[in-house]
Amino acid sequence: MKLLIDSGNTKCKFATVFDNTVENLESEVVLSKLNSFVEIIYSDVANSAELQALLQKVNTNKTKVTRVQVTKEAFGITCAYESFQTLGIDRWLAIIAAEQLFPAKNLIIVDAGTAITVDILTANKQHLGGWIVPGIKLMEKSITDKAPNVFTAPSVKSEVFGTSTPSALINGCMNAALGLIEQARLQFETQTKDRSQPIILITGGDAQILSEHLKQTHIVNKSLVFLGLARFSN
Repeated sequence: MKLLIDSGNTKCKFATVFDNTVENLESEVVLSKLNSFVEIIYSDVANSAELQALLQKVNTNKTKVTRVQVTKEAFGITCAYESFQTLGIDRWLAIIAAEQLFPAKNLIIVDAGTAITVDILTANKQHLGGWIVPGIKLMEKSITDKAPNVFTAPSVKSEVFGTSTPSALINGCMNAALGLIEQARLQFETQTKDRSQPIILITGGDAQILSEHLKQTHIVNKSLVFLGLARFSN
């Protein structure tokens, strides 16, 4: 069995993958079975102390350990960044997974977590680049931290236009995120002159809440990073 580790901005997540089906694992289970894995494949966004402590416990005589990093090209996919090393590995893995799931398709890949990232991949495997903005919760916090008279509430109804300060804030941040996706679709058409509708893929912790509000046809797959890691399995 092979262990996949997605070490993100806030925590480490663990999984195994069988035939593109992801099984998430709790950290306690991973620790109890650590040296029974034949291979560990991991990515590390923020030099995680939790990850480093775990890796120090691995018997590398029994378990192969592979770190996946961004390269200029992988699986025929070309990274748009000239300084490709500065692209977030989580974005790169989501792109790699999306291409495997939907080969020869134009793709808009949205990762909605602490930050919301958008990446564009053409049908001929060319990454065009993307955007990074604060995630929904980070947008809210950035305003409440700097504007004392703006506040949130435990329960806020969904409205087109907010009729209270908490509603205006939360629904405003949600619509900013939704508008980002719509703008990505419009800019894709403008930049590529391709009027075919790209497939919109959404992943990340806030994928479901975005999905509930997004009017455009889209697909939610919260396991893109793990599926991307799995492509590097020997």
